[in-house]
Formats: sequence, C-alpha cells, structure tokens
Amino acid sequence: MFQLWLYGAAAVVVISVVGLLSINVVPFIQQRHHTEVLQLLVGLAIGTLTSDALLHLLPHVSFKTTFDSFRVYRFLDEYFRSAITHFSFEN
Repeated sequence: MFQLWLYGAAAVVVISVVGLLSINVVPFIQQRHHTEVLQLLVGLAIGTLTSDALLHLLPHVSFKTTFDSFRVYRFLDEYFRSAITHFSFEN
C-alpha cells in the first residue's frame, strides 16, 4: 500500500516539475517564437482543464438515477456541439 502512495506522489511531483520548468523557460525563448510558445502553453492549459473537468463530470452523468438520463445525454451533446461550433468559428 505504501508503494502505491509513493508512486502516486512521485507522479504528481514529476508532472508539477514539468509544468514549472516549462514556465521558467519562457523568458529565455527568442522574441520571434515567444507568441507561438505562449499560445501552445495556453492551449495545453485549456485542454488540460477541460479534460479534467470532463473526466470528473462524466461518471456523475453515467450513473443511473431517478431522472431521465437520456435528457442529460442529449443536453451534453447539444452543449458540446454548440461549444465546438462557437470556438471553431471564433478565429
């Protein structure tokens, strides 16, 4: 059991250190690549937060409850389709 906690803590530390190193590298990037690197880091942050939210919310949706789960799936489908359409035509 202790080994499992040790591996989990090590994974969290490695992921945190990689994030901190990527932020500390930004001041040393040449000016012409600065915008692209910042856009990449912001994109990774948005993707990470979105996937984390989905992975935390999807189990709550998939459980059988007293209300009609088909309406929830239809709502999520319409919500994500509209969000994807909105963000794809934003630029």
